[in-house]
Amino acid sequence: MRATKSRATKSRARRNLVALAAWSLCLLLGPLASAEELGEDCDPLAPAPGALSEPITLSPRARPAPPLEEATRGEEEPWVAFRVQLGAWATSVAGYVQTPRGGRPFSTSQRRPTLNELGLDGLSLVPDIDLALSLKGHELHLHHNLLQLQGSTSLRRGLISQGLSFGAGERIRSRLTMQLVRFGYRLRWLQLELGGWSLQPELGLTINTFRYTIDPGGGGESVDRGYAFGAPYLGLRVSRQLTRRLSLEFDLAASALVNGVTLIDLGASLGYTLYFVDEEPRITAVLGLRGMWLRRKDNQPLEQNDANLRLGVFSGDPLSGLSFGVRFSF
Repeated sequence: MRATKSRATKSRARRNLVALAAWSLCLLLGPLASAEELGEDCDPLAPAPGALSEPITLSPRARPAPPLEEATRGEEEPWVAFRVQLGAWATSVAGYVQTPRGGRPFSTSQRRPTLNELGLDGLSLVPDIDLALSLKGHELHLHHNLLQLQGSTSLRRGLISQGLSFGAGERIRSRLTMQLVRFGYRLRWLQLELGGWSLQPELGLTINTFRYTIDPGGGGESVDRGYAFGAPYLGLRVSRQLTRRLSLEFDLAASALVNGVTLIDLGASLGYTLYFVDEEPRITAVLGLRGMWLRRKDNQPLEQNDANLRLGVFSGDPLSGLSFGVRFSF
């Protein structure tokens, strides 16, 4: 009797093992084959042989993440949000700083001195700060760069600047300091969604300070000219959330024909979120490229102050224009 029960138990175990192997094969091949190819008895969704009859459910942790569009759909924009981005901009500067004395004729060399002949055209690391405050459909932001260049060189040819003459071969020390500031208002209530891209128009004011000096190496009177200038600008930010953590952004600001100022400020950046809780706060690493063309020519009738500068990727230096930083959103 015991031998009969033992044989029956072994036979039932073998049948269960074969059925379990067949069920496992169905589970593996189910996504790759049709029901006709597998047969009616093969149901990958059926419970394993010998398993309990309760339905199997995935825990919330095991469920696959919804698509990005579904994950972000329906999220309400907070009433107040802040963003602080701290970083640096590796930039060279090309162009010239034509500076007469009181607009008098023959008090400056035309379209000189260039930053190259002053020894001010090397790569510099410029602080890059961007602050933003969002208020339910509106955004105010401040962008600031402080540019400080200094150099020492011998002039290859004679130069007149601010009414002072410097001879060819003369040793000079020079300095250029500029603060580049943008105050902007982004109209988030006019934001346009187009194929996964978000387009936000911007209105703003650029205010810049400029100071340029030349000191003769042998002593004597120095060139020292400084002024501030500003102009309104129009801007556009285009952004897209590529994945839950990765985003792409383009930022453009432009101005022309107002107060003698011409401005084109163009940047592109990738952001990778290092840390977030739900949607906020976030810590994001940012890497990008940026170029700027800034010219200010006043309206003096005979000789004009004419600062014409190209920075970043517009400078012509292949190593110039890289920007990087960390963004805190909360």
